[in-house]
Amino acid sequence: MMAGIGFSDAVTTQLSLAELHGNLALSLEKISAYLENMRKVKKKLIEVSTYPLILLGFLVLIMLGLRNYLLPQMDAQNIGTQLISSFPQLFLALGTGLVVFVLLGFLYYRQSSKIKVFRSLSHLPFGKGMIQAYLTAYYAREWGNLIGQGLELSQIFTMMQEQKSQLFQEIGRDLALSLDRGQSFSDTVGQYSFFKKELPLMIEYGEVKSKLGSELEIYAEKTWEDFFRRVHKAMNVIQPLVFVFVALGLISYIGSKYQEIQSQLPDPVTVPGEVVASFDNGDGTENHILKNDTILQVEINYPTANKDSRYFYGFKNLFDYRATRWFDLNLPNQHFEANFDVYLSEWSKIHKALKAGNSQNKTPLAGAATNEAFKQLKINGQRVDEVKEYVDAEGNTWYLWYFKDIQLKFSGNKATFE
Repeated sequence: MMAGIGFSDAVTTQLSLAELHGNLALSLEKISAYLENMRKVKKKLIEVSTYPLILLGFLVLIMLGLRNYLLPQMDAQNIGTQLISSFPQLFLALGTGLVVFVLLGFLYYRQSSKIKVFRSLSHLPFGKGMIQAYLTAYYAREWGNLIGQGLELSQIFTMMQEQKSQLFQEIGRDLALSLDRGQSFSDTVGQYSFFKKELPLMIEYGEVKSKLGSELEIYAEKTWEDFFRRVHKAMNVIQPLVFVFVALGLISYIGSKYQEIQSQLPDPVTVPGEVVASFDNGDGTENHILKNDTILQVEINYPTANKDSRYFYGFKNLFDYRATRWFDLNLPNQHFEANFDVYLSEWSKIHKALKAGNSQNKTPLAGAATNEAFKQLKINGQRVDEVKEYVDAEGNTWYLWYFKDIQLKFSGNKATFE
């Protein structure tokens, strides 16, 4: 009847045994203390898990947002982008794997001997101490109560086989068979790895002192204290672990943004695209901006005694209108400043290479934008020399800006629009 109104097997088994050994009041008192401790544990678990689970939910939303809104603006070949792109599949695979693992574990538990199941659990690298403490406290208390009421071991083992708990039944049957074979109670209990090693020693000690019932009850109380101490310790460990997991997710997001920046760095281009803007250098040569799909190419030419010296540099995604529009729509902003400084930093490396070829070489600078504000662009106080408008095949207007000669720092370059 008690099981029918929601009480656990542990409680109903204890009540059934209390009816047999007659100490119902004491059993109810101990069951009340047990349920109160479990209530505190559940409350602690909810407190510990709620905030990290909320953070985890936000992490999932962030990753999905990145995948749906930012991935089209990012290089599909970098590791961070690939990780975010495959996040739903990874999340589904991990979730499915976890569900399958739990279902297989449940089927194994239902179909296997409970003694075998708990023996396996007692060999796990984590959680075995908690399992051993719980089972030891539980059985030591019940055996102590029954023995304290004057029941013989053979009677106790028979009663155990009549209880609802399958583990209770199997242990009772196993102990009865061992008793029939002449094996002592302590030796048989010592063979169960899911009990603490001290339990058979306490049984042996209690038998020698003829106070087995009281010794087991005292030992059970101390073991319950150990069990709940372990539970609270585990709860205190779970929260930092969840925080670490969330932090790793955020780090992967930051890493993907770093990869996005890296995707804009110069990439040698062997196949020139379409020339969309030309700029006169005033020395008989021209520099050009070319469009090769979403790659912005810059062709730099220098006059020499025999022929022009020609250099090619390419920047991925700078002719991706959606990505660039998101990048420079609202100026100024911190995201733009950080990424634009990276872009200028890479040009400073190009300038260093150009100067290495000839210290007299000019160091031009060029780029593409979707915001008309680039007509007023100043870098380190120097105003842009030319800005040409270009309309692509999709009807998007671009502002192709150009400096004939500018000195850049490796970092900390200042862009203004005034």
